[in-house]
Amino acid sequence: PRSTLSSSSAASDVYKRQVQDGVQNVPLIINTPGWVLGMGLDLLTEITKCVQPTFFIQFKQKNQPLPIQDPNAFFSLANYVPKVLITLPSAVTKPRKINAKYKRESLFLSYFKVTNERLGAQITYKVPWNVLRIRFLNDQVPPSQVLYALNGVMVGLSIDEKQYVTDKIVDPAISSLYPQFLLTSPICECVGM
Repeated sequence: PRSTLSSSSAASDVYKRQVQDGVQNVPLIINTPGWVLGMGLDLLTEITKCVQPTFFIQFKQKNQPLPIQDPNAFFSLANYVPKVLITLPSAVTKPRKINAKYKRESLFLSYFKVTNERLGAQITYKVPWNVLRIRFLNDQVPPSQVLYALNGVMVGLSIDEKQYVTDKIVDPAISSLYPQFLLTSPICECVGM
């Protein structure tokens, strides 16, 4: 919300300076998120106070109430009334159905900031097997099943500098070859997935 408000304010300031310098017929269009409840209403009110638009346009979906149902009440909150209030039909009347698989893939790709290139082309983390500490969050997994359990799951990569006490039964020469299995979940910074 702060960045939206500061961006709107900055755009308005630049616009007002240009108008003072004699630039004419240049519109300032501020497209707000379209959310008019709670914090969205507060944000829209503050933008309206700051920008003081000449035209206020709202889009209405078919068979839906207006986003701002009582414009007079809204503009009294903003302490400003625009010269023209326009209501237009929304171009999108039927929401596009997005299935769960597409949502998961989109979230996954956006996390890795993949846009037009393949995920396989991304630089991957390479961590030696013997420095890993493994903790399964949802289940207890026997050490003999760890490789099966790690196959095909999302893995978080964290930095954990805490020194753990190792089991004295295990030979240190052997234990230095394998990862440690943690019994509790550490609180540490996640640096990747």
